[in-house]
Amino acid sequence: MPGGFIGVDVFFVLSGYLITRLLVDELEATGSIALPAFWARRARRLLPISAVVIVATVVASWLILAPFAVRSVITDAVASSGFMVNFRFAFQLGDYFGAQLAASSPSPLLHYWSLAVEEQFYLVWPVLLIAVTRGRGDVRSAAGRAVVAVIGCSVLLSVVLTQTNPTAAFYLLPARMGELGVGAAIAIWAPVFSATSRRLRTMGAWVGLAMIVVVAIDIDESYAFPGVLAMIPVLATALVVVGGESRQSYWSAARLLRFRPLQWLGERSYGLYLWHWPLLVLAQVRWGPLGIIETALVIAVAVGLSSVSLRIIENPVRHSRWVAGTPRRGLQLGGGIIAASVLLALAVRVALPSLDTGVSASAPTLIFDPVPPAMTTTVPQVSQQPVVSDQPNASPDETAPTVATTVASTTTVPLTLDNLITSVHEVLAKGAAVDTVPNNLRPSIAAAVDDKAQIYDDGCVNIGVDPEVHDCRYGSQGSEFTMVLYGDSHAAHWFPALEEIAVDREIELVVLAKGGCPTASVAIPTAILAQQCPIWRDAAIERMNELEPDLIVMTASHEYPNSGVEWSAGMAETVDRVAPLTSRLVMLGDNPNARDLPSNCLSSNLFSASVCSNSREAAIVQDRIEIEYSIATQRSLEFIDTTDWFCTDRTCPMMVGDILLYRDATHLSTTASEFMRPVLELALFGDLSR
Repeated sequence: MPGGFIGVDVFFVLSGYLITRLLVDELEATGSIALPAFWARRARRLLPISAVVIVATVVASWLILAPFAVRSVITDAVASSGFMVNFRFAFQLGDYFGAQLAASSPSPLLHYWSLAVEEQFYLVWPVLLIAVTRGRGDVRSAAGRAVVAVIGCSVLLSVVLTQTNPTAAFYLLPARMGELGVGAAIAIWAPVFSATSRRLRTMGAWVGLAMIVVVAIDIDESYAFPGVLAMIPVLATALVVVGGESRQSYWSAARLLRFRPLQWLGERSYGLYLWHWPLLVLAQVRWGPLGIIETALVIAVAVGLSSVSLRIIENPVRHSRWVAGTPRRGLQLGGGIIAASVLLALAVRVALPSLDTGVSASAPTLIFDPVPPAMTTTVPQVSQQPVVSDQPNASPDETAPTVATTVASTTTVPLTLDNLITSVHEVLAKGAAVDTVPNNLRPSIAAAVDDKAQIYDDGCVNIGVDPEVHDCRYGSQGSEFTMVLYGDSHAAHWFPALEEIAVDREIELVVLAKGGCPTASVAIPTAILAQQCPIWRDAAIERMNELEPDLIVMTASHEYPNSGVEWSAGMAETVDRVAPLTSRLVMLGDNPNARDLPSNCLSSNLFSASVCSNSREAAIVQDRIEIEYSIATQRSLEFIDTTDWFCTDRTCPMMVGDILLYRDATHLSTTASEFMRPVLELALFGDLSR
């Protein structure tokens, strides 16, 4: 189901209800809660099978995933064992869906975030109940006031964080405690609910079940979640639970929920929850995207594993009289299980193969004869004619690109873009033929994913909920010539090259970039970006209107999930708004993509790296190139196709010499951007400043 993730919200309500009912009964009977005994019971119930799945996932990942990817899984395993993995995911870049579910390799332990939230709740909730009911005769009244305060504060925090920090809202206990608190409230006020009309409770339960199904089918990742929206499945679950309190009518929803196959599945639900996600993730890595039949087979395996684990792990430990004899044994068992799973994960980390190949590579060199600066005349802002070839994405043997600048020399043949690209292709061809990953790769395999341009650290690439346009100026500030870099994160990775150009040419460079927001005015199927991108785009265009720049370089990823018709209309709308703001608008085509994450592919093929090269056809989104070329041509603007900068007529290598061209599957590394500086400068200005 598109909204299947609301199952976690349903679970939180049930968990809060069941645990609080036990705790309140104990408070009423004894005036306190035996915390060691409570935590020991939780350890016996949750930890054995949890640790087994963590260990099995680490071992399976070791066998299936790339060596570098296993490192991340091991980190997740250690954090999952200590109930802290929700913090790890909360502070990763991007929202829940963008960073994980839609990623090429989501963590096989991603689902442990909710178990971490539950365990954190078990640590703080009984302590809070003891504190608010101590010395109070009416336990339920005192606990009721406390739970109302908890729900109110948590829901308010969830709403605020969903707009300002959606990842933290999704993963962290403070924003989720209200959901557990709703279940707790039902347990605290159970006598009140039991006394209400059976007919009313029956109707409410059926309405609640219907609401859960409708929300699970209707919502998806395009909605802002959790926030207010999470309260729908939460309150729906509350109606179902209230409907099950005390005596029920003949038409009670409980008659459906008592259906034996459902209860059989319910008995295995904890194990099924733990097993299903790593099986789905690892199966997709091993065999590629799963169809309906393949997915059903994986789920069937998960059901089988949950049945086996219930029989040989969960029930034997949970019902062991010896373990349950004293709280100390349960706590010792829990501590031992945590320690064992952490140690095994670390042992696998030690056993991973080294990335040292014992080989170093030389820096690649572009061989060309530039025109001496004193003998070259360049007018960088005069041309409004289409640049590059008559046909977008043409291979170098089909058509030679031209440069829209004036270059003159009396003694030297001017350097043209096609001459330089010929040298680039020689470097690319050599890179595609290399099989051994050099030790001195820049950036290294381990550092690649974090190899972002300086403007990220400077806060000049808006992320997530930030719609503001920041004043980010580089190069020669105050210069008479202003160049604007406008686009998304694919514009940002050109910053290293453009900053060097701006410094050498004494140009002021202004950066207007927001990750995940295309320059084309198209819809984005992500809740936060769908709201923020239009706001930011309007603000960026207004800033360009104020700047009146001499040159705007506009570029963005071609990977947004819009139709060709949408992309064409959206790009045309943006171009028509931006072009009048400058004397020269250059539409820079998106770079070709890598075959896979470099860290994964190269770590798996240290001595067969050529298999990581991508084909020219697979590396580009041809229809996007044609659309942008057509828009530029119709408006007498410049379009620069970058395909030949990274691909020969057939192959697009992942590395050249000691340079890793990509930091992930689509973004250039900073080193690659700097290496391509001469090509970019010649395409933009018609000559080289150094």
